[in-house]
Amino acid sequence: MIPHRLRDVGYESGSMLPMFGALVFISVLVVALVVDIAMLQMSYRRTASTADRIVEAAAAMVDVAHLRDQGAVVLDPIEAAEVASELAVSERMLAQMTIEVVSGRICVEVRDQYDVVALRIIAGDSVPVIVRSCAEPRSG
Repeated sequence: MIPHRLRDVGYESGSMLPMFGALVFISVLVVALVVDIAMLQMSYRRTASTADRIVEAAAAMVDVAHLRDQGAVVLDPIEAAEVASELAVSERMLAQMTIEVVSGRICVEVRDQYDVVALRIIAGDSVPVIVRSCAEPRSG
């Protein structure tokens, strides 16, 4: 006589297959989300790096006449804005850029869009990437 537990083993055959399929689907979804989030962070870092380079170069535009007359390092607002615009063109920035020169300080705000792939479930078609960077001329 065959024990009861050995006789009924056949009815469970294939029951792990749907669970394995669900596990593979969830694993692929998690990997896709992780890759999409990493690409979003890379887009943010690239935009921030570009904004920093632009604002640092523009902050080097010192008003030479004011420096000679009074000995103080002051930003030349017109030249700083021109340099920032030229650098944005040379960097091939396709994003929106706002240049603001206030009281000897230049600020650049860059607005870009990152087109998501896997994050569409949560975030829609694109995620805004907004970076603001400011600098002012320093002596030394």
